[in-house]
Amino acid sequence: MTGLNDYVLAIRTPDSPPGPPGVKSVELVPREGDPATSIVQALRASALTAADFRARVVFLAPEGARCLIPYAGLCGFAGRRIDAYADGA
Repeated sequence: MTGLNDYVLAIRTPDSPPGPPGVKSVELVPREGDPATSIVQALRASALTAADFRARVVFLAPEGARCLIPYAGLCGFAGRRIDAYADGA
C-alpha cells in the first residue's frame, strides 16, 4: 500500500485535509456558481500542466459527496484516473 508521503504532488480543495509534509500541494479554489464550471476554472488557474501528472499524484478529497465533482474534473483534466485519499484511506 502506498503512503501519502510516497506521492510527489497532492491536489486538494479548501475543505480537504492538509497535504503531507514534504509533498508539493496545489489547492483548487472553486468559485461560486455552477460547480462543474467552477472546478474547470480552478484547474486552469492552478497552473498545473500535463508534466505535473507524470508524477505520482493524489487527490485529497473533502468529506462526503462534495469530492465527486472536483475529482471527476481532475481526472478529466489529467486524462487519467488519479489516486484519491478520503476519510483516512
